[in-house]
Amino acid sequence: MDRKKGAGPDGLSSGLLKFLANYIYKPLSKIFQYSIDIGQVPNEWRHAHVIPVFKKGRRADPLNYRPISMTCIASKILEHIICHDVNNFLDVNNILVDCQHGFRKRHGCDTQLLTTVTDLIASYDSNTPVDLAVLDFTKAFDTVSHPKLLIKLSALGLHESTCKWISSWLSKRSLAVTVNGACSTTRPVTSGVPQGSVLGPLLFLLYINDMPNCTNFCSLRLFADDTLVYHQIQNQSDMNDLQSDLANLSEWALTWQMNFNASKCEHMRVARKSEQTVPPASYSFSGESLKSATCIKYLGVLIDESLSFDRHIQMICKKATQTLHMLMRNLKKAKCKTRSVAFKTICRPILEYASHCWSPYKKKHITSLETINRKAFRWAYYKRKHDHISALMLEVGWQTLEERRKTADLRLYFKSLSGYAAVADSAISINAPDSYSTRIGATFGVINTNVLRYSFKYRVHKYLNPPVYKFSDM
Repeated sequence: MDRKKGAGPDGLSSGLLKFLANYIYKPLSKIFQYSIDIGQVPNEWRHAHVIPVFKKGRRADPLNYRPISMTCIASKILEHIICHDVNNFLDVNNILVDCQHGFRKRHGCDTQLLTTVTDLIASYDSNTPVDLAVLDFTKAFDTVSHPKLLIKLSALGLHESTCKWISSWLSKRSLAVTVNGACSTTRPVTSGVPQGSVLGPLLFLLYINDMPNCTNFCSLRLFADDTLVYHQIQNQSDMNDLQSDLANLSEWALTWQMNFNASKCEHMRVARKSEQTVPPASYSFSGESLKSATCIKYLGVLIDESLSFDRHIQMICKKATQTLHMLMRNLKKAKCKTRSVAFKTICRPILEYASHCWSPYKKKHITSLETINRKAFRWAYYKRKHDHISALMLEVGWQTLEERRKTADLRLYFKSLSGYAAVADSAISINAPDSYSTRIGATFGVINTNVLRYSFKYRVHKYLNPPVYKFSDM
């Protein structure tokens, strides 16, 4: 428990509970055990104070806020215990689908993006177009049906007592919205899993765990409620298959009362310019035509039609520059160490997020990123624009972003090999076809584009097996 976290509706903070731990752990354990035995949750644990967190758009629109539930700390402790046991049960029986990377150990945005982009790069290099669709849920966590969720939990094989406790935890819930110290009247909660709770995200994963059963032809990628569907397109039949899977997903959503916002769903084709044989795509979803896009945003990364990531690099450079200027305005009198820490914790992560899938190989992109890094160094150490700083950067241990991307690649690679990151084998191993038997081809296979040549697995291979140059005696 984080001592800095605020208290729940009962007014008991985590700091207070930690301070009294030696005195209350026995009675609290008995309360937990009794709650599990009888399958009932105290009424106070089913009440939440909801804090609206702004996402994007107009601040006057309530739909642009994410509701975060502040529940009792004691309830969260018991949720941790139950969530831990349920996760062990799911792992032992391999129940959660492999395409789901949200709220899971060894899974994350980096593993999901790397697996997805690797598939797209392989198709792009082989000159096979890929159509992909990004689907957007409408208030996914808030529309989960409690009765249907309990049916799914029972069907998965969870113990009857666990299902009974979860049923009590979900039923008769209430909430009140808290803003700037003011609290609204209490309202009942009839659907959804509480955002901000410990058990809520896991229940949501189990509720949508059967979504991949709807895709008979396409690849499906899930990160919590972020959904991506893609399929190789070689003829009209492949387009019909993708449309069929989209119709199945729409029917699944209707059956389980999960609404997709069709107006925010988009589709895009990833293909080389030389590929002109496949007709333009046109898809519909939930009775509406999907908008065609030349660039989509998935898990915070902009993916364009040619997998060049030009727009993504431009976006993060712009955002990082704005953030750096904000730090410059607010830390004019700060010391070097404070400025350095501020840049490394607030600004630099913008330039490095998910670099495994978009790491640049073009000089203009590398220069754009390094320019911001060097500008930040000059600001942090009070250097002028024309001062030579390369030697000083080495002296103080200020790494270039290119060096840090290399370290991040190797770290993810070894985490994948050791089982600490769930990355598909196709994203880290190089397997050339048996028919290609030349010396270089036996290791690398056929590479047709720079997109594949500078992709993650080939970069790592070069880091671990650098070329050896022999010079004849002079």
